[in-house]
Amino acid sequence: MKLIQIKSLKNLTYTITILLVLASPFVTRNIILAQTDIPNKNPLIEQLKSPNEQQRVKAIEALSKQGTEVIPTLIQALKSNDNRVRSGAAFALGQMGKKASAAIPDLTNLLKDSDTTAGANAVFALSQMGKLAKPAVPQLVELLKDKNQSIRISVIRLFENLGTDAYAAVPSLIESLKDSDGTVIYNTVLALSKTGAIPELINATKNPNPKIRSGAIASLGSSSKPEVITAIAEGLKDRDKQVRLSAVLSLRTIGTAAKSTVDQLITTLKDPEELVRQGAAEALAEIRPLKEMVAALQDSDENVQRGAAYALGKIGKPAVPDLRASLQNQNSRVRSYAAIALGDMGKPASEAIKELAISLKDSDAKVRANVVRAIGFSGEAITLIPQLIPLLKDSDVEVRIQAAKALDMGSVAKAAIPDLVILLKDSNNQVRQSALYALSSMKQAASTSSPAIVSMLEDEDGIIRMTAVNTLINIHGNKPTVTPYLASALKNSDKQVRLAAIFGLTQINPPTKEIINYLITTGDSDAEVRDTIAISLSQISTKAPSVVTQINTALKNKNKFIRQTAAITIGQIGVPAKNIIPELIATLQDSDKDVQLAAAEGLAMMGYDFQRKVKSLSKSELNQGISLLQKSLNALEKTQNKSFDDKVVEVKQSIQLLKARQSNFK
Repeated sequence: MKLIQIKSLKNLTYTITILLVLASPFVTRNIILAQTDIPNKNPLIEQLKSPNEQQRVKAIEALSKQGTEVIPTLIQALKSNDNRVRSGAAFALGQMGKKASAAIPDLTNLLKDSDTTAGANAVFALSQMGKLAKPAVPQLVELLKDKNQSIRISVIRLFENLGTDAYAAVPSLIESLKDSDGTVIYNTVLALSKTGAIPELINATKNPNPKIRSGAIASLGSSSKPEVITAIAEGLKDRDKQVRLSAVLSLRTIGTAAKSTVDQLITTLKDPEELVRQGAAEALAEIRPLKEMVAALQDSDENVQRGAAYALGKIGKPAVPDLRASLQNQNSRVRSYAAIALGDMGKPASEAIKELAISLKDSDAKVRANVVRAIGFSGEAITLIPQLIPLLKDSDVEVRIQAAKALDMGSVAKAAIPDLVILLKDSNNQVRQSALYALSSMKQAASTSSPAIVSMLEDEDGIIRMTAVNTLINIHGNKPTVTPYLASALKNSDKQVRLAAIFGLTQINPPTKEIINYLITTGDSDAEVRDTIAISLSQISTKAPSVVTQINTALKNKNKFIRQTAAITIGQIGVPAKNIIPELIATLQDSDKDVQLAAAEGLAMMGYDFQRKVKSLSKSELNQGISLLQKSLNALEKTQNKSFDDKVVEVKQSIQLLKARQSNFK
């Protein structure tokens, strides 16, 4: 065996001495303390101190991606004297989620931090730990009283995620139902519904504070236990309308399991508050008590009838036999609400089409209107066209409206066109609009009604004027036959009508010289309309190159607005209109300053189009472009017009880009 040779006894003695010293408990303790006190040299932790928010965010993202080995460093950073470090470390731990659960005790301590952001980020981090955050519940409860709404909401959402593990927070959550912030209350209701604290919530429904009663009832809506339903039903009689509303909405959520409350809900249909009555009707619709709803349809209280009709409409097909019988009831209100219910259910009402057809002649106007509506929604109106057409002349406005809507089924109802045209002069705007929709659906079959529709462009109702333009477009199907009608709309006093007409003319295929001329010579005084025309003409120019020639002529028109439109249009068309740049340059000397400015704008836009297409230009096209733009620049600078300064800069930039491209050809 080979022994290690000791060269010097002095060295050996020194080594033994050092080892003995290091083995001393006092020294060992101090070494450990020294190691603890060594400042963390992680550069990302240092970056958290940056006053630059983006730098801090980058550091947090990087730290959260470093893996579990960085967790001890982040936990230590939670105790830093720097607010930003504590806050950033907490957020980074939150982004790491459950794998950073070792930090929960320290994050819990951070909840009481003097820095609001650090505390908020601690809440965020704990919310990412899932069920593992349960030990922090007592400390989190204290934050339900925090002045910061966002913190309160974050804590409440954390409790919601914890579910039954947040049971200890229930008393405090119930108190939070008194919060002045609606979002806090909403989230509290959700959280309480997940805690499983049914006895406590039932007890809270008797609290003197209506906010607590309302919130407790809302939270109980997630349970269908008999004792819960009983407690909720008690809320239907509460003196506070919000509590009653919460009760009907919770019963709606519970649905069929709340059948024991049907009688109470029917009584609630008489509630003085409309929202409560509607909620009761919706709850009954979910519970689906057919027999009781049919009986309620005949109640002497109209609100009860209305609610019953709503519920029967939602019940649908099973209610049809009873509703068919109700159409023959001696009470007109019963017949009317039966028709409403059938209309609400839609296609299932087709089984009652025979009774509905008979009811078209009902003596009561409300019944007739609701019957026509039901026929329209049933999908069977096509079988009753001859019976519906006479109702376009009914003395009741609502009947005329519903008849026009029912006949909105396409050319199959073309026999109704003459009567629909008459309705265009009706004194009621809804009647006129419904007639336009019906004519629009008939497409080419209604083309003979075009002159009458054009007259609607002067209607007092702006919506009807717009509907008239769209009806003309739909009837003619983007064919040139619509041109004269839309041309007349270009002169309308309503700007929106003019814009819609421009759109319609742009869609016509193929575009004609007549269309182009109408657009060019509009001479509109409104800048938006002129710009829209310019864009439309540039789109048309891709199909009709003759636009360029017609625009060139327009530059010399007597109307300054036409000249303005022409100048902007040349810029919109861009490179394909490059041959009339000389004429556009000449327009810089126009007698009108606005036309001059439009010409300068057109030249700048031309430069931009050369830029967009620079890679596709040949060498000769590139040279030509540079030459034309240089002439444009010279002309702009020669005017010494200060209002052109921006355009001068833009044209210079275009020339520079084209020249840079030109160098590639050398």
